[in-house]
Formats: sequence, C-alpha cells, structure tokens
Amino acid sequence: MNLIPTQQGQQTSDRIRRAGVQALRDTFHWRSLSIATIAVVVVALVIGVMGLTGIIDVRFMLTRWPEFFVPFVDSPLYLSLVLTTIPFLIGFVVAVPMGLLRAYRSSLNRGRGGEVLTLARAKELFGTPRAVMRVVGRRLGRAILLPLYGFVTGYVEGIRGTPFFVQMWLVYFVIINNLPRQARLFELVGIVALALNTIGYQAEVFRAGFQSVGQGQIEAAKSVGMHGRTVFLHITLPQSLRLVTLPLGNEWIGLLKASAIVSIIGVNELQHFANDIGSGHPVEAFVMVSVMYLVVIVPLSRVITYLERVRRIPGLGTPTPTTAERMFGVRRRSGAPAAQVGTLTRLRLAWKGRDRLRDPA
Repeated sequence: MNLIPTQQGQQTSDRIRRAGVQALRDTFHWRSLSIATIAVVVVALVIGVMGLTGIIDVRFMLTRWPEFFVPFVDSPLYLSLVLTTIPFLIGFVVAVPMGLLRAYRSSLNRGRGGEVLTLARAKELFGTPRAVMRVVGRRLGRAILLPLYGFVTGYVEGIRGTPFFVQMWLVYFVIINNLPRQARLFELVGIVALALNTIGYQAEVFRAGFQSVGQGQIEAAKSVGMHGRTVFLHITLPQSLRLVTLPLGNEWIGLLKASAIVSIIGVNELQHFANDIGSGHPVEAFVMVSVMYLVVIVPLSRVITYLERVRRIPGLGTPTPTTAERMFGVRRRSGAPAAQVGTLTRLRLAWKGRDRLRDPA
C-alpha cells in the first residue's frame, strides 16, 4: 500500500539529483574547467619563475597563506565577504521600492488605458462617489510621491556621480563625530558606506528591470481584474528579477572589490591584512591578495552567468552566444536556430582589424 508514495518520492529525489548534476555540468563546462586549469598552471608557473629569479619569496607566501582564511570566522576573507554581503542585502531591500518609484511614477495619475484620470472620466468609469475618492486619492498620492521621487532621483544621481572613496570619508566623519568609539565602529562605517553606495546602483538596476517588462502584459492583467499589487507581485517582479540576475551579480562582485577601499579607515579585510604582512614583503602580500580575489570572483561569475542563461526570458535580454559566435564573432540570422551555423551572414575577422560581409550559402 505504501510502495507508490515511496516510489514517487524516490523518483522525485532522482530528478532533483539529475537536475543538480546537469546544472553543475552546464555551469562548469569542460571548456571552462580547461580554461581554469590552464589559468591555474600559468599563474603557478609565473609565481615559480618569480620565486626562482628572486623577485618574490615563495616560502614566505606558503607560510603566511593560511592566515587569510584560518580561523575562518576571524579571517580577513570572512570579513571581506561580510562587508560585501550585508550591504548588498540592505541595498536589495531598499532599492526595490526606489526602482519601482523611478519606473512608474508617471502612471500614478493615469487610468488603466494610460489616459489621465480626470474627474469627468472617473465619473464615467466608477460613478460619482467612487470617482471623487479615486481622483482625490491619486492626487494626494501624487503630492506625496513626487517629492519622494525627486529625492530618490537626486540620491541615485549623487551616488553614481561621486566616487566611493569620497562617500566613504563622508560616512566616516559623520559616524566618528556622532557615535562613541567602539571596537567594531570601523566595520560599521564600512558597512554603511558600502550599503549607501550599492543602494544607488541597485535602484537603477531595478528601474531598468521593471521597465523591461512589457506594458502589454500589465494592461492584460489589469483587464482581467488584477489589482496593481497583484500585478506587481505575480507579473512584474518575477520577470524583472530574472532580467536583473546578471547585473545584480556584477554589483556584488563590484562591492567585493570596493571593500578593499575601506582598509584605509582600519577595517581588517584582505587589503588591510596584506598591508600588515607586507611590510617586508609587499610583492608577495599583494600577489596573495590578488589570488584570493580571483578564487572567490571567478567561480562566482561562472555561476551567475549560468543562472542568467537558464533563467533568461525568451525575447528579452541578450541571447546566449553560440560557440562559433564566441570564437569568431559571427552572427546568425534572426529566427534561425543556434545550431545552423551555415546560415551565418556575418564573419568578423579580428586579425584583419575590420569586418567583412559574407553571403549566405
């Protein structure tokens, strides 16, 4: 009697396992693994040659290497990841409503068809009592949200128009002058500065993602009786999240690299630790830091690229290039399958420094 549920559970677990294995195969394809292996060998050879010629002290690097991540909780690598992840999550939560406001502020006083919702038009649609409530509510909301839109726009442009170095020092002096000195005060400064920075960039990413969702889908959902909140949660937000996967991943990577700047104010992350141990061996210290960043960023970028490829919405975003397109810069006809390389109409000859047109066979 209980065999059927057991068999169904086993089949489900097998499907999940196969899907996970396939995802790993797609993410870390043999070409990617080959390139990574070659890169590791090249880096090892370069370090070995530099060690043999006396440029760096390989023995010093092997001795001090574990200090970057052991013990992990107190390591510079752990602090760098914390300084990146916490501001990124804060920015994600704050940037979603900011991006939504920047994307749809013009539709606040409009009806479902896109026309301006005047009182006369509202009376035709809803009747006099509901029309007055709707128009007054929309105008009150517009009076509140328009100044908020101006503040959000000014904030985004200000963050994107100033270097993070200046932003960090502003946050530093504001916090240092108004809070008592504590053990983790410098880490707090780094988290706040990185969070304020990434909020501005993520807000712009979400604005572009929200506006990329077709207006026809939104109007169709409203025509069948879906309200604005339902449309956003079930249509706009899921599609926009799929569209912004790659930009958000790049933002996290950019935050990780920007976290090196907070070492100036005394935060003991990777860069600061390299300065400490590199007093007598500066080249070795910064080679080790570069390798640590590559170990974190390169695999993560491959995972992000895979997620962006498998979750890409057909017809939106940049299509995944084929092997021939990646290697030779060729383009296929629109609508043609990716495998039909014979229908390619353009071949870019990089070694010639110019483009040549090729007639299709």
